[in-house]
Amino acid sequence: MRIYNATKRCLIILSFVTVLFFSVTTPKNSQAFSSPGTPCCAYLVQCLACYIASEISLRINWLLTVQTINSFVETEFTQLKLFYVALLFEDHILPALQMMSGQLTTVSMQNTLLVGMFFDAKHQTETQRLLQEIRLRAHKDYHPSQGMCDFGTNVKSLAASERKAEINTHALSQRFIDRQLANANTSSARGQTEDIDSRLAQFSNTYCDLSDNYDVQNDEPIMEILCDHAGGAGAEDPARVNKDIDYTRLVSQPWTLNIDFSDEILTDDEEDVLALSSNLFGSTVFQNFIATDFLDPKDESLPANLRQLANNDFFAARSLYLGQRALLAKRGVAQNSFNAITSMKSAGTAGSREFLEAILLELGVS
Repeated sequence: MRIYNATKRCLIILSFVTVLFFSVTTPKNSQAFSSPGTPCCAYLVQCLACYIASEISLRINWLLTVQTINSFVETEFTQLKLFYVALLFEDHILPALQMMSGQLTTVSMQNTLLVGMFFDAKHQTETQRLLQEIRLRAHKDYHPSQGMCDFGTNVKSLAASERKAEINTHALSQRFIDRQLANANTSSARGQTEDIDSRLAQFSNTYCDLSDNYDVQNDEPIMEILCDHAGGAGAEDPARVNKDIDYTRLVSQPWTLNIDFSDEILTDDEEDVLALSSNLFGSTVFQNFIATDFLDPKDESLPANLRQLANNDFFAARSLYLGQRALLAKRGVAQNSFNAITSMKSAGTAGSREFLEAILLELGVS
């Protein structure tokens, strides 16, 4: 505002100085800046007078103009404030924010309700499961199970069958010891020769295969010489050929063996198992001792005739006999596995067979 007033003052002074300069320096009869009949510098004077009049008018009306501008600006700002506050914010933004807040509050409450429903469902299902477990436990503890009947029926006479297998194992072990010790009523009772002859006779009649050890050059079965017997040559039953040496066909493959050493009936399976046992364990029995082998010739308590027959190396004979027994003990441990496996496949009692067969049929085993 100060710059504006100073500028106006400078213009007024400059205009006044210019008029005076032209008034002094211009001749009276000069026609410059005027038309004929016009005074000198009349236009300039008029212009200056117009400017001064305008300046005076502006000074007089300036305060009114400022008031008008201030009033207009204040009015516009007031309208703008009313538009932002009353129209835009209060009529549109504020209601929208209120509705948004209400919706968010409602959604939050709904989420809380959903979480509570999940908790209620969780506790409800856990409670139901606990009640079901208690009910099933009570049903199991106080209600007879059908499985008891099934197991009770299926295991019928299994104890007798198991005891029968144990008897067969004991019989096989006892037969092994009797044969190796050359006990009475055994094939080795009279020594190695009788044991070999007895086993060869059994082989010729029961297990001989004429195609074994075949002479290809002369095209003749050499085994006919060894396997010739009263009934012909070779095994009488082709199904039992070489069963005295075939563990797989005799023991592994069949499900059941018709073995029962508690009776006096000799079955084919029993004879085959005994023959296989003789070939597996102690194929050659020990040479039999005689009574005089254990007598001391220096024993004066013996009669004179016995002292003469006594063995001078009686101590070696006694030591040899103890060594034979030690070897038999070791063989007995090995043969016990064969005896146990064979006996477990022996036929059990008739009471459990039909139920076990039914179980196998249900499992799809024909």
